[in-house]
Amino acid sequence: MTFHQCPLEPKVQVLFSNSPDKFLRRRQPIDERARLAAQERSISYQLAQQLCTESVFFHGPSRFALFNSLPAAENRLAALVVSHLGSIFQNKHIAIVMKPDEKGFPSISVFATDTWIALPDQAEDATSFNSRFLLEFKVHASWGDLHLEELRSKDGGLGGKALAALYNICRELGLPKITFSVDPCNSNGRQFYYHIDFGRPKQYAAYQWEVDHITAG
Repeated sequence: MTFHQCPLEPKVQVLFSNSPDKFLRRRQPIDERARLAAQERSISYQLAQQLCTESVFFHGPSRFALFNSLPAAENRLAALVVSHLGSIFQNKHIAIVMKPDEKGFPSISVFATDTWIALPDQAEDATSFNSRFLLEFKVHASWGDLHLEELRSKDGGLGGKALAALYNICRELGLPKITFSVDPCNSNGRQFYYHIDFGRPKQYAAYQWEVDHITAG
């Protein structure tokens, strides 16, 4: 097996030398965009509280399947996920899975497709299943912040809306930051996050990013 080593140091130098001039000209700060998204959401928090008691429900032309095994203490988190993330989809099939991880922390997965299909653990052909996804979005809540475990999207606009929704969830829960990892070799990914003003790499580890200073609202 042949391994190709990523030239980490040159990539890190380029990232930090270019970011002030090349990437800081952003369309709109994440805080402003998130507040606008919160104002325009189609599923209110009160409605989301009611919908969280259902396993399948419709909102407009979108169909939702909800799999929620979180304890009652996490009801607010569950409702915020349905309210903010559920509002970004139009005419889609959405599955939201919320369950405790092996340490008991809330783990949330959101899948969106154009056609209704089974969840990953129920799919017979994982390759075919993944290829039909428009968006796969996983977050991990622990230790007073949210860690974005995975974001895979075939639609950059939808991915950006999902991250704005995640920002709003953190704000309403009073969580100060979002952490996630970006491969230093993934130039497209870095530029995407810079473009939508979603975080910065930590100075001591270029692959570790965070969105901090999230003010409660």
